[in-house]
Parts: sequence; structure tokens; C-alpha cells
Amino acid sequence: DPNGDIIAKCVEVFEDDKLKCATKAVLRNSLSIDQLRRLLLLLDFENSKIVLIKSAWSNVSDKENVASLYDVFEFQSNVDKVKAWISQQNSN
Repeated sequence: DPNGDIIAKCVEVFEDDKLKCATKAVLRNSLSIDQLRRLLLLLDFENSKIVLIKSAWSNVSDKENVASLYDVFEFQSNVDKVKAWISQQNSN
């Protein structure tokens, strides 16, 4: 699993480094919701998770499974932001 190697490499100390590594990974590779979820779990801040979802979305192969991402968020307001953004993407 080449994306598994990417996930292992993105275990960084600082949030900015984690986000940069994960963003680089999702921009270069097709990935599943499960792989995206594993990357999201490496991130500490919810805003970073939202940024990563937005960066990865066009390369996600199984978008219909998006609901399995919602539990990585502590706050429902952030789930709502992601849902609204995805809905907007689907209407474009």
C-alpha cells in the first residue's frame, strides 16, 4: 500500500509539518476515505482536518463513504462545515 508509507512518513511533531506532509500526499495520490481518515487522525486541530479534506477531495475514490470521516471531529459545527462544503462541491 503506497499510501500507507505516506501515512507513516507524516507522523511529524508539529501540526504545520503534519498538515504539509498530508497535503502533499493527498495532492499526489488517489486515496480512499479510509486512507484520508487515517491522515486526519494524525492531525490535532480541527481546522487542519477541514483544510486536508478540502485539499484531498478531488482525489478521493469513494466519496460516497464520506460519513465515516465525521467522527474525527470533536465539534458538530466542524462536521456541519465539512458537510456544507461537500454539498457545495457536489452542486458545482
